[in-house]
Amino acid sequence: MANWLKPSTKNTGSSDWVELAEGVYRWVIGKPEIKWFDGSEKPSIQFPLRLTDSETTRYKAEYGEAEAGKQQSYRPAFGGHTVGMSLGWYDKAAAFQTTNLVDFLTACMGFKNQKAMRSWIEAGACPDLDEAMSAEEQEAAIVGWLGYIENMEILGSIAHRPNKKTGESMARFGGPMGVGAPGTIWGADPDYQSLGKGKLRAWQIATGGSEAEQGVAEGAAVSERGDPLPGMPEAAPSVNGMRMDDHEHPSTGMCQVCYSRMFEQEPEAVPA
Repeated sequence: MANWLKPSTKNTGSSDWVELAEGVYRWVIGKPEIKWFDGSEKPSIQFPLRLTDSETTRYKAEYGEAEAGKQQSYRPAFGGHTVGMSLGWYDKAAAFQTTNLVDFLTACMGFKNQKAMRSWIEAGACPDLDEAMSAEEQEAAIVGWLGYIENMEILGSIAHRPNKKTGESMARFGGPMGVGAPGTIWGADPDYQSLGKGKLRAWQIATGGSEAEQGVAEGAAVSERGDPLPGMPEAAPSVNGMRMDDHEHPSTGMCQVCYSRMFEQEPEAVPA
């Protein structure tokens, strides 16, 4: 068996990595990670991705193995600098404004479950956070909550873009789509739609109850300041509700203002 640990004089360096070819692929989602980048006062979220086993086989059949001395990469990531921790907000016209994170989460439960997933998020789905928590406790709660999509699958494209610092070409993931999206080579995949439906239901229950209790049917819309929007219903009282500083906290989960305050940051892309 090869030695796991070698002295520096015995190491010959690592292989060069070959980026994935541009195209649309099917991915397995890894455990989410909260990232604090140098120079940034706001945390970001990142999801490791890897090709499904069948996709890896398909890729090798189409593009072959990497040449000698090089190693094929099958593991990009979604997130980083471009994905802040925002679950969207309602503007002054009572219209829900999406984010990169919302679009990604919406697609992860399968094409037929996208509407239900998005409705849940729009109604205020969020992990149970408390301002008394430490930063480490909050991070653990967020990672645990988002961990419901770990090992789920998603469709998305790879495009080559230059690294802003080095100029080196990098494979970037984008355009998330639900498995089963029309016109894709993977078909409707009814088994995955059933899996996603059950996973979403389990996620909702673990977060705090039925769809109605989560506010899918009855939740109050809030402005970017956290106040009920004009003409919109007030949030139903709940034992899970709590007051955060200057506004009533909805029973459907943490509003974007509260969520941002946990990290002493402004809501992502919220208009002034």
